[in-house]
Amino acid sequence: MQAKSEENKSIPIVANSMSAFVNNLSYLLGKQNKIDLAFKWHVYTDETYTDDSLKIALEFRDLYNRLIFAIAILNDSKLVYSVKGLSSDSTVIGGKFEPHWEDIISSKTENYICQVHLMIDFSKRNNGLEFEVFTSEGRKIFERWQLSVNGTNLAQIVAVNYSRTEVPISHNIYDIHFKKVDYSINDSLVGKRIYAFGDSIICGHLYSKKGFVDFLAQQEGMKLRKYAVNGGSILPGKLNILQQIFEAPDQEPDFIIFDGGTNDAFKRNEQYFGSILKDSKVNTYDLESYAGNFEKIIQTMKQKWPKAKIVFVAVPRLCSRNGAVQEKLHQLQIAAGKKWNITIIDMFADSKLNTVADQMRKKYTFDKLGIDNLPGTMKTTISNDKTPSGTHPNFLAIEKYYVPEVSRVLYQLVADS
Repeated sequence: MQAKSEENKSIPIVANSMSAFVNNLSYLLGKQNKIDLAFKWHVYTDETYTDDSLKIALEFRDLYNRLIFAIAILNDSKLVYSVKGLSSDSTVIGGKFEPHWEDIISSKTENYICQVHLMIDFSKRNNGLEFEVFTSEGRKIFERWQLSVNGTNLAQIVAVNYSRTEVPISHNIYDIHFKKVDYSINDSLVGKRIYAFGDSIICGHLYSKKGFVDFLAQQEGMKLRKYAVNGGSILPGKLNILQQIFEAPDQEPDFIIFDGGTNDAFKRNEQYFGSILKDSKVNTYDLESYAGNFEKIIQTMKQKWPKAKIVFVAVPRLCSRNGAVQEKLHQLQIAAGKKWNITIIDMFADSKLNTVADQMRKKYTFDKLGIDNLPGTMKTTISNDKTPSGTHPNFLAIEKYYVPEVSRVLYQLVADS
C-alpha cells in the first residue's frame, strides 16, 4: 500500500473492550525522515451509551513497536495525549502497556469528532514532534511543539479500545493526508519474494512472529515465507533444515535467506563436521556430516529454484558456543559459499556484533520475553553473569546489525543483476 493510496481513505474500526486494531503503513512511509500527517477522527457514541471508563485511543508506533505519539478521547469528549509509554506489539492491552497520558487543557471535542495534524522529524530526537488538534469545523483547540521523538520511523497506526465495559465501540479515521512525501525512495526490493530457512535466529526464538527477516520484509515491502524453526540444524535430525526446503512450494522466490550451524556448533559434533568436496560434479554427499548436508542444502535450493539469489547469513561470534568449534564451521560455510557461488553475509568475521563481549551479550541478546512481552533487553528483563545466554538477537541487535546489513546486500544483488 503506497502513500498515495493511503490518503483520503477511511479506516473503519469496531473494537471490543481492551482490544486493538493494528494498521501497518506502507514501506514508503516507513522510510520517511519526516512525517506530516493530517486526519479526521470520529468516535461513534449515542445518548444511551453511559460508560465513565470510555477511552478510545490512536497510537502511532515505529517498526520496532516503540510509541511515538498517542491521542485518546474520553467519556466526556475530553482529549488526552502521550509521547511516553512501553514498546508494545498491541497483543496485551491496558495496565502497564497503556501510554502515560497528559491532559489537553480545555479541549473537548464536539460529538467525539476532531481533526489532528501530526508532524514528526525523526532526525530531531529531543524536539522533533509537533501536533495540533482542531474541532470538526477547523477551530484549533490545542497545540504542542518540540516534544521528544521515541522512535525511528512511522510504521503503524494502532486503534485501541481501553474502555472497561464490554460494548464494542465504532470509530473511523478518515480524510487521511500525508504531505511532503519523498517518493524518490529506492523501491527495487518492493514486492520481491523471500523464502527463509534455518534455526531460531531466523525464526525469532521465543518471539517467532518476528525474527530479523520479518522486520526486513516489512521495512522493504517484500513478501516473506518463513520456514525456519527453533532448533533447526544442518546435521541430520528431526529438525534438519533440508526438510524445510522440501516443505516449501515450487514457486520460485527472488531471494533465499538461510542460516545454520548454531545448533551444530558443539565439540561433541566435531567428528561429524566433514569437509567440502572439491569436485562440483559430485552429487553424492556424506549426509552424516555438516559439510555434506550443507552442500546438499545448497544443491537442493539451486535445483528447486534455479533463478533465486541464495544468501547465507553466518551468525556472529557467540559466547554460548566454543570459539574454535564456531571457527571450524565458519570455514566450511565460507568454502561452500565460494564453491557454489552463493552470497555469504559474514557476521562472524565482519560484524561488530560479538556476544563474547559481556556488555554486548547483555544488551543485544535475549533468552526470555521482557515486561513488554517483547524480546528482553537490559531494561525489560534480568541481565546477569548467566543470562541472557548470548545466542538470540533481540530487537536492538536486529535493528542495528542484522536488518541494515542484510538489506544492503539484497539491494546490491538487485543492482548487480
